[in-house]
Amino acid sequence: WETRAVLHAGPAGADHPANRKVVARVALADLAAEAGLSEAAARHVGLVAGPRFNTHTGVLRLTAESAPDREGNVKVVERMLKDLVEEGRRVYPAGAERAE
Repeated sequence: WETRAVLHAGPAGADHPANRKVVARVALADLAAEAGLSEAAARHVGLVAGPRFNTHTGVLRLTAESAPDREGNVKVVERMLKDLVEEGRRVYPAGAERAE
């Protein structure tokens, strides 16, 4: 997880908008191993993630800053990860590998 802490003088204080943004970087191979995704499902997750997945490094980068606080944005990113894993499992269910 990456976060920022912008110290802002004045009435806004810790409520600076940059303080709520979160960035998560996850190696797709690690995500696949942790979630029990097949190799085909992991490839599909990378394709669905589009530009958020770096094919050269194998790292998935997800960001969120839509929630009003950092904790809410962490939950948004966690939901994104869960949705990506569910999509991989939906298209490539365990034990039902498709020939490519």
